[in-house]
Amino acid sequence: MSECLFRELIFFDPSKPSPSFLNQVVIGVAIMLFSNIVFAVTVKMFGKKVESKIQEEVKDEYQNYTEKEVNPNHLLISDLLNSVVYAPITEELFFRFFLFKTLLYRKFKFNVHVANLIQGLTFGAFHITNSVFGDQQEVTTFIQIVSASISGIINGYAYYYFNSLIPCIVAHLLNNLMATHYNYKQYISYIDEKDKTK
Repeated sequence: MSECLFRELIFFDPSKPSPSFLNQVVIGVAIMLFSNIVFAVTVKMFGKKVESKIQEEVKDEYQNYTEKEVNPNHLLISDLLNSVVYAPITEELFFRFFLFKTLLYRKFKFNVHVANLIQGLTFGAFHITNSVFGDQQEVTTFIQIVSASISGIINGYAYYYFNSLIPCIVAHLLNNLMATHYNYKQYISYIDEKDKTK
């Protein structure tokens, strides 16, 4: 019973084979690298003005952290738990397994491409919560929505064509781990620069 439930959660079609676990991890790494290239290209497409606006917004975000006296190590632990552990598992299960496979593809019988497009765009739009409930500002959130929509579509196709949610979780986890590491290092640098100017 529990193995059957696990197979239903992980595999797009439990009756079909999927790559070995190691190959799924490698596929996840490839998806993460591709998604980061897409993100970089997306930012570049919007031009230098948007790039500098994002940098300005990030500094504002760090300013808010320092005003609230957020300890960088506490921020790191929170981001690791929320962004690196919780989000990849729950978001992949919700958006790829539940929304894409169970609801849109099986229940409502959407074509796989339409179902994937809807779930990817919904996944991207979901990232507006970073602005609504957090300190992230508008331009950064907009770029994240565009990038997350594309990543969501890529992960949806990976789930469908590789018949496993594992590559999607690995890609999501690694992507968020890189973002968490970058955010932590930048916040530390911001605090150090601020301390030097005192």
